[in-house]
Amino acid sequence: MPREVTAGLAILIALGVSCTADSPRAIVPPARAEIQRHLEVVLETAIRSYGFPAAAAAVLTSQDIHIAAMGRRRVDRPDQVTVDDRFGLGSNTKAVTATMLGTLVERGQLRWDLTLADAFPDLPMRPEYRAVTLRQILTHRAGLPPWTSSTRSS
Repeated sequence: MPREVTAGLAILIALGVSCTADSPRAIVPPARAEIQRHLEVVLETAIRSYGFPAAAAAVLTSQDIHIAAMGRRRVDRPDQVTVDDRFGLGSNTKAVTATMLGTLVERGQLRWDLTLADAFPDLPMRPEYRAVTLRQILTHRAGLPPWTSSTRSS
């Protein structure tokens, strides 16, 4: 598997970013201010349309990272959210990540039987994880222990 695909996979998994079904094509990137304003309009529309107290999002391009946060921290208080606030995502990233990976499988860029060792050949990992497949990870059959703490054990 090409190094660019594995690096992209790692970034997409970490960010929970979805892919579009469009094929890659050359486009003229919009101006920075235009992307930022569009992001803010999307958030404003979502807040107004769906009654969210607040929303935050990011758009990553090959040139920039655009971040916006809008709305109130609590519906009963006027404090506005900032890009530094933390938002609980719950299990939403699982569905987005699975959809994105399924899209990459449909495109032929990944395979359900792709092992962690094949996807990340230069990444040190425990021997029992080397044969774990993408399908096993997404169906919770990989034998990975639950992540119950952000502290690392020695």
